[in-house]
Amino acid sequence: HENQSLRVLMLSKNGITAQAGEYFVKAIEANETLTLVDLSGNDASPSVEQLRRIDAVVQRNRQRQSQIRRAERRERFALYNEEFKCRQHAMQVEAMRLEIEALQERRLNRMKARCERWVDEVKEVAEEERVRQEELCEEAALRAEANKN
Repeated sequence: HENQSLRVLMLSKNGITAQAGEYFVKAIEANETLTLVDLSGNDASPSVEQLRRIDAVVQRNRQRQSQIRRAERRERFALYNEEFKCRQHAMQVEAMRLEIEALQERRLNRMKARCERWVDEVKEVAEEERVRQEELCEEAALRAEANKN
């Protein structure tokens, strides 16, 4: 009655009588997993009405199992779809991260280039001031010499 795994029941040539068939039918009707029952070769087999009831239960169970499998497939598909969306989002986030990283690297390179230009400009100004100071010192020395004479 609490069976959850038995799906096939092969009882051919077991001598099941019509009287035992009624108990057998009631037991099968309570079962929700049997999808194949073989009662062939029983001499005093269950009645046609009992066999029809057994067949109805087997058909019901097959439909139920088919519905369960379809629901499982739909659920698996939904999970795969969600996983795909998650991976797609992760790829988009990674692409944005790489884009931001590249932008920051370009900004850093521009800042380094500006800094190098500024250092060169400072050196040029310092050189110009040194040259100008030397010229002024020479001019002052020349004037001092001219004033002595």
